[in-house]
Amino acid sequence: MANEIQAFNDPQAALTGYNDEAIQGYADIIKRVAPWARGLNNQEIGLTARRALSMGLDPLNTHEVQIWKDKRGNVNFQVAYTLMAEWVKRFKGDHTEPQYYLLTSEQLEREGLAPDDIAYRVKFIMKSDLQAMREMLALGVFDAHEVRAMFEVTGIGTASRQEYNGPYFAPAARSKSWKVKKRALTDAYRCKFGTPTKREIEELRRFISDIPDVDDLEYAVSIAPDADYSGQKAIAAQRQALRESTLSAGDVADAQSVLFGDPQKPAAIDADVTELEPEPEPQQQEPPHWTADSKDLGRFWAWALQQGLNRDQVHEALDVASVKDFTGSKEEAAAKVRAYAEGLRAVAAMQADEAPEAPPQDDAANDW
Repeated sequence: MANEIQAFNDPQAALTGYNDEAIQGYADIIKRVAPWARGLNNQEIGLTARRALSMGLDPLNTHEVQIWKDKRGNVNFQVAYTLMAEWVKRFKGDHTEPQYYLLTSEQLEREGLAPDDIAYRVKFIMKSDLQAMREMLALGVFDAHEVRAMFEVTGIGTASRQEYNGPYFAPAARSKSWKVKKRALTDAYRCKFGTPTKREIEELRRFISDIPDVDDLEYAVSIAPDADYSGQKAIAAQRQALRESTLSAGDVADAQSVLFGDPQKPAAIDADVTELEPEPEPQQQEPPHWTADSKDLGRFWAWALQQGLNRDQVHEALDVASVKDFTGSKEEAAAKVRAYAEGLRAVAAMQADEAPEAPPQDDAANDW
């Protein structure tokens, strides 16, 4: 207990590697709350946690960092997929739909992988690069395959046969190949952009602090597929609370105290407070949104389908689950759908070794 108190009072000393007793106290706390630490010795735990904290990562949060020890005894450390995906989306921009390819035995050998490994290669293009690709094609110096190779982002995700066949490799609502593909996408992000900085991680934490555990959310979707996001999120939160109930409040408090220090209590204010009745806000009647008009909405869908998109692609273009959730104007919706369709046509044209054709223009394109 004395070692743990010393770690509480001086957590940085516990991570320097020079204070053995403080490291012992720190490691004992981490082992109680972090599954990844159970196979590591105290020195490895201290160094790994120190690295995570120096990057702005929480070593106890599997959504921020993944740590494991492989069969060769090496400690592996990488930023988690959830954080990487959100970082790319917010700081680097959107990309085309990832395309996954299962590696053949010959490709596995070329990549230096075991013949029985399961591996996927992912490919995508950043949407911000599409215009530059069109301009390079217009020069006539490179063909479509060469231009695509210049801008295409790739990555490889792997899993050993033993790991892949394990009973807990993937959550119940997902296939095992999905997890390998997720590793490929994480590798592609890391190869293209590196890893987020400490400042970016701290900024991201403000955005994703309310995102539930991905496995718990997938479980909620599997048992309540027709519920809205708020309902599924509530189910995920309940499952997460039940799953984490094996940890005592003291364990969690101890770990938080070591990592972040005791929270400061607000100072009490000795004063008389007079409560005032809030004034009622005037009721303002807002005009109905254009999606509330069934005829207007029907004309929009007819026009969107003429652009060569299906319902899912239209929803992706507007970044909504339903067109009725889109809060912008008709003109804004048309602009987003048209830009999305042009991007798909550009990529398809490059794959076919021909320049993209301009979409048909109609003077009344937005007059649904």
